[in-house]
Amino acid sequence: MRIAAASLIVFTAPGPGATLASPPSLVLQEPAPPAPAQPIRYEELLAALHSSDLVQQWETMQRFAEQPDAPAAIAPLLEEMRKNAPALDNNVGLVVELILLKHPDAPCALEPLLEAIHRHVWNSQQKCAQALQPLLERGDGKGREKELAASLIPLLTSQRPRVFDAGRRCLEALTARTLGDVPEPWLAWYEQEFGQRLDLTGAVYEDLIVIRPRIEGTGEDAPVRFQVDGEEVATVAELRARIEARRARAQERSLVLGVVIQITNERMSGYDKMKEIFASRDVSAVVSLLGELKMHDVVVSPMSDGFRAPWKPVVGTPQPR
Repeated sequence: MRIAAASLIVFTAPGPGATLASPPSLVLQEPAPPAPAQPIRYEELLAALHSSDLVQQWETMQRFAEQPDAPAAIAPLLEEMRKNAPALDNNVGLVVELILLKHPDAPCALEPLLEAIHRHVWNSQQKCAQALQPLLERGDGKGREKELAASLIPLLTSQRPRVFDAGRRCLEALTARTLGDVPEPWLAWYEQEFGQRLDLTGAVYEDLIVIRPRIEGTGEDAPVRFQVDGEEVATVAELRARIEARRARAQERSLVLGVVIQITNERMSGYDKMKEIFASRDVSAVVSLLGELKMHDVVVSPMSDGFRAPWKPVVGTPQPR
């Protein structure tokens, strides 16, 4: 059984004075028996997909996917994704995946998912590749192997494990081959299978900086330290300098600098931990700095996510003529 992957938090770094919604108050009394769950209407699902309340959003997606009428929502959801691209790619890709896992025979067009996979937006690629996988597993890619492989192999150039893992699983479902999660073996296979070399020029569109903040000690004044791509950074000022230098180098190469904040798996135990994560001194130090640098798109990720070095073609890899 495959479970939809959604255990990381993507958020926009709050500006000065921003606050997070407070959780509901706890009522210390015997709870009443739960009322029967009401079916979720399509309009309610759509509103949840646009919402910033990740807990409510995830619960709504899961409940809707269980409903017998959920397959009928796939086509309008994909059309809504197209109209709002790329803003809804992540959420529509995820709910379509959930529906397909619960309803394996549900009809679903490949084209909207492929369009999102072609976008240079990492979570568009990840979530729509995850939605594509069950379709390929049931044979929907038959006769389109060349086109689909050419769309999926570029995902293997990503530094993000959730992108290259999704690409690998799709390629394995499409080809019944296990050639790993780096491009080179798949490039060689593609050239042998179709008699052409696949051009990966432009496949890499971002450079990642991975920041692991921590509080050293237990006192209120315990200092916040950082590890940046495996190297120790002692102060926020040094962290600023490191980020600014990396951003400048990325811009010279026409790349976007992506920022990942990694924390322990225990702290990432659920969407309901978001307020606690943002309020922690170590994470908030990084988020505040990124806000000052006008770098608002940030990912909070568990330590178990293995980000890797930027991809560079290996000598001898088939290259475009």
